[in-house]
Amino acid sequence: MDVDKDGLIGIEDIKTCLRNINSTAFFKNGGEALSAPQFSSTYKFYPTTMNEEISDEKLLKMCQQIREAMTKSKVSMISLFQRCDTQDSGMINLGQFLTGITSIIPIAAPLLEKLFNVMDSNSIGMVDFQRF
Repeated sequence: MDVDKDGLIGIEDIKTCLRNINSTAFFKNGGEALSAPQFSSTYKFYPTTMNEEISDEKLLKMCQQIREAMTKSKVSMISLFQRCDTQDSGMINLGQFLTGITSIIPIAAPLLEKLFNVMDSNSIGMVDFQRF
């Protein structure tokens, strides 16, 4: 059931499974389709370039899409960070980042993980508002 392969079964994982509950392809062979990013469905869980290096241009485009979604949703940078920072610690982890960003725009978890890794220049698994 861990569709996005983040090590956790989250709301999006469950929603995806429920949307595909009647799909025999989704669950055949003991759910084999969930073990590989190449699973073909109406709902794409992974970008086709998931194993490739993401260029700076692609990262910038993704940031622009996030910015546009923020503007459309009337969400400021600080309020988006606060939405991510569910523990009010001034730092967010990857899971919090994924939840916060996907609350305003649907972007594949592997792409967001790569963006998070760019922001996490200290490689500590946490990002503060300044690096956000």
